[in-house]
Amino acid sequence: MSNRVYVYWNLHKDLFSVRKDGRVRRHANLVQLRNVKFSVSEAGRQRVLASKNKNVHAGLRGDDCATSPEFKTRGWRRITYDPYRFDHFVTVAGERSVVGAEELVGKIVGGRARLYARGLEYA
Repeated sequence: MSNRVYVYWNLHKDLFSVRKDGRVRRHANLVQLRNVKFSVSEAGRQRVLASKNKNVHAGLRGDDCATSPEFKTRGWRRITYDPYRFDHFVTVAGERSVVGAEELVGKIVGGRARLYARGLEYA
């Protein structure tokens, strides 16, 4: 049985949505993934740019694993995505394009999604 999921930021619930087999299985304020691929639909991004309304077109594909609320960010790189500035996920420091990571933790800080990754694969 595969643990492969797709995770995206839910704009209506201000939580991460975790989708498996095409269905949202849960909403979470903390997610942890391994063997991560960063995914951006260019067609969806173009709709955002044209309409100025956000939609789900970017997310994370990876193996779902247990999360610990005591997660410390030291030694991890912060990752971000902004459809108005980038056509891919990037590191916050240096804005280097990333396509994958060995491990990723998504958590909510101040009501906003924050992504931290290590073992990055750069474009």
